[in-house]
Amino acid sequence: GLSESERDESQQSGPGNGREGSGMQSETGGLDSGKTQESWKQAYIDFLDRESHVGEPGGYTLIEMRGDEAPQLVEVGTSEASGCRIIHYSGGKACVTQLNRLGFDYIPGGNLLRNGDGLMDHYYDLIYSIVDGEMKLVASGYYGRDDNAAMEFDAEGNPVYQYEWNGVSMSREEYDRELGKVYDSSKAVTYEYGSLYSADEMRNVIEGY
Repeated sequence: GLSESERDESQQSGPGNGREGSGMQSETGGLDSGKTQESWKQAYIDFLDRESHVGEPGGYTLIEMRGDEAPQLVEVGTSEASGCRIIHYSGGKACVTQLNRLGFDYIPGGNLLRNGDGLMDHYYDLIYSIVDGEMKLVASGYYGRDDNAAMEFDAEGNPVYQYEWNGVSMSREEYDRELGKVYDSSKAVTYEYGSLYSADEMRNVIEGY
């Protein structure tokens, strides 16, 4: 590692010096993407060192919700109960968001992720976005039936569920329309459970990113 004075010198004489204000910005993590790149890598590797032996995760992968220099690290649990965790880089550290179960997809570069899953006639679409450095729930939908209600079926044989979007009850068509306004499912991609990385493999991928 460089000493403080060497680091300062290398910053001032480094290739980033031609960019406007990069010397000033680098301290706050602004325009100096080289520094951000090294920082997110170290933050994610520190996370793996600290967390990867806890509960034996099913595996890891990287996703690009925003398409900027720092991707998001995904930890996939070994069971539906343990769920997935999304780790994003913000404010110099790795920030962790716990998802329900293992089902999620995201829109690459669109800064949108959907935790869509459920079981036993209780389902949900929870839409997340990284806003001001935080992973925020920006919209939420739930559908299903009350445990005590008798199961009904429509003319096509589909179960009849109650739908609720952002707290408002509505029809299935309205629900699909509201979801579509926020989240274009046709652009969404998900992860391949069979091609996840181990913690050691993930470290190598991060370092070579």
